[in-house]
Amino acid sequence: LFSLVTANLVVAWAFCLRADAITRCSGGRGTPAILYSGVVLDTILIFWFTCASDSNVARASLSALVIAPGMAFMGYLAIRSAGNENRFINGSFFVALSGIASLYVIRCIYWAFLPPESIFSADDFNSIFFVAIVAGEILGGVLFLMLNMVREQGEVAESEERYRILSENLPDFIVVHDGTSILYANPAAVRFTGISLEALAGQPITTFIAPESRAKSGQMIQTILATSAPAKPHEILIAGPDGRTYTCIVQSVPVRYGRGPAIMSVLTDITERKQIEEALRTVNRKLNLLSGITRHDIKNQLMALSAYLEISRTSLEDPVQCVRFIEKAMEVARTIENQISFTKDYEGLGVKAPVWQDVDALMKKILPRLPVRNIRIDCSNPGLEVFADPLLE
Repeated sequence: LFSLVTANLVVAWAFCLRADAITRCSGGRGTPAILYSGVVLDTILIFWFTCASDSNVARASLSALVIAPGMAFMGYLAIRSAGNENRFINGSFFVALSGIASLYVIRCIYWAFLPPESIFSADDFNSIFFVAIVAGEILGGVLFLMLNMVREQGEVAESEERYRILSENLPDFIVVHDGTSILYANPAAVRFTGISLEALAGQPITTFIAPESRAKSGQMIQTILATSAPAKPHEILIAGPDGRTYTCIVQSVPVRYGRGPAIMSVLTDITERKQIEEALRTVNRKLNLLSGITRHDIKNQLMALSAYLEISRTSLEDPVQCVRFIEKAMEVARTIENQISFTKDYEGLGVKAPVWQDVDALMKKILPRLPVRNIRIDCSNPGLEVFADPLLE
């Protein structure tokens, strides 16, 4: 009794595990958990047909009712998920599973007409059945392992293809090296260096690192090789084929290339960004300078304006003198207005393209507006032109 119940329980449990494995291999999510509860029902029925109603035919029918449709369905899943590269293996696996299902059905039909004395009877049919079942299980297991190998190889090939496409189309420079020599470079790095991939492989990695960054890069490489841990992103300078120096952010991680350890470095060119940042800093410095100069000039003019107004107030008894100082105050006010207007014009500095401008004509235009007093300005080079921003005036 214990042997029969245990044997059927193991068969049912193994069937559920096989169904889950085949379903996952075929691209599914595995068998639902409720299917495993069927093992309990199967055990109860086997126990009933062993103790209360000892019937080999009933137990065989129960096994055939559970295993045969399940085997056929798993074979169908294998055929449905077959690709061109493993169609033969999937077909053979389907035949093996269908053969096992057919054997259970044939045994059930045979025992319905010629019931055996015991499930362990040594008659020819029972012996052939068990040999055929074992052979089918072995064949199915071997084919299933082959299917998994083919699937894993396909997944590896797909993964390699995805990473190859990603590497070849990234604008960043990807370089694989062993800490000393270059092993691989993606097309972006090849285009940057102007050297073919064949010629680039084997080149010293320091050839393309600017002298001021070699010590830092060497320390980073030694740290990765010693700890097998990714390095933190950091900036380095690399030497371009045109003699210029480029700023890059580099992220390096340890990898395996071929049969040995290597380092994969991904470099992002931020040279243009650094230039823009420097340009912004320069503009801010100029704006601060302009603000300081303008504030200082306006304060000086306000001091002169206050002085003229105060003198005008004390000269009310002399109308001619008072009017003269008021006119001086108005000139100062116009100067302040021009200075404030200039700050607005300064906002457009660099917006328009530079043009050639005649220096003599420019000086004659702006001299009347300059408080030069007794200073004599002489333009002795007529026809001189400068290529400058239109705001030069």
